[in-house]
Amino acid sequence: MSSVRWADLHRWSLVWVEYGTPKKDILAIDDLDCVDCNSKYKHGVNHDNEFSYLHMGIVISKNITNSSITILPLTETKIGDLENISRVVLLKNDYGFINKDTTILIDNITTIEKKKRVVGIKLKWIPSPLRRKIQRAMLSSFK
Repeated sequence: MSSVRWADLHRWSLVWVEYGTPKKDILAIDDLDCVDCNSKYKHGVNHDNEFSYLHMGIVISKNITNSSITILPLTETKIGDLENISRVVLLKNDYGFINKDTTILIDNITTIEKKKRVVGIKLKWIPSPLRRKIQRAMLSSFK
């Protein structure tokens, strides 16, 4: 991916986020201590169930000029996601910007360092109907 054009980043942008590499995967490959891990893996080292590797996310921060932004992570759809009020399922046939059925994890809101973690902008703005669907799910999940 090329460098990020920060002027294209907005609230409701769909972005590529590098979450880091899981420590268990690193230890399986390398016999490194933490200092070596942090210098070798530029996007960091994650532990246990933290998000890892490259994922898409939707920016929900109102002030995107801050160094940290808040995003909703996207992941592959799993059994039970359709019934979960804290999930918004996107079917690949309905949304041209994804290549497989995808779930927005409303209950997994994450704050990230913008310049360290965002590696690309897929869409400047997601479609308005999807924004409304996310907002409804957020209201239902956190009332």
